[in-house]
Amino acid sequence: MIFVILTIESRIELAKETKQSLIDVGVNPEDIVFMFGYDKKDYPNMNKPYTLLSRYFIDSILPAVEKVGEDMFYVEDGTLFSCNPLNYIVDRRKIIWMGYIFRHVNYICGSKCIYIPLDVVSKLIAKQIKRFAHLDRLIRNFGILNDNMLILDQSIIYHAEYESAWGSECQKDRKGMFKNKLLLKNL
Repeated sequence: MIFVILTIESRIELAKETKQSLIDVGVNPEDIVFMFGYDKKDYPNMNKPYTLLSRYFIDSILPAVEKVGEDMFYVEDGTLFSCNPLNYIVDRRKIIWMGYIFRHVNYICGSKCIYIPLDVVSKLIAKQIKRFAHLDRLIRNFGILNDNMLILDQSIIYHAEYESAWGSECQKDRKGMFKNKLLLKNL
């Protein structure tokens, strides 16, 4: 089992906090790796910078995990754990969405912690995805189309305090207000 924490150079401290949180709940530190994704500042003319996450996931993370030959947990930096995600693998053939910000009837916001079996990794690579969207949408759609996804009723994660790297200042302000509202709701 490999835990891939996606981060960028400017957020390495958040990634270290995430790694420590995983260790604190019982994950073996040798199973945790950092991968440094595409940074928005390196693609200033990209009209949809939010697709950098899914592009890196497809371009780099999936092939690296397939090469290692193990099931994976995809984890975003800034994610903190209230319990060991290994305890929530109920079906090793399905994508299991364990960490998210919130869940609508037909949409999941946040791909904070997702278990992805190796055979699903291979299927995602074989699909040769060319249209990129938000990563949560990409994984959700794949899981639904292949009847291959479980979602925990309650997310097992919480968030470190950090500034979002995405969006305009107005969007960041709205995200901050929304995040505070969620934190108060969860307390």
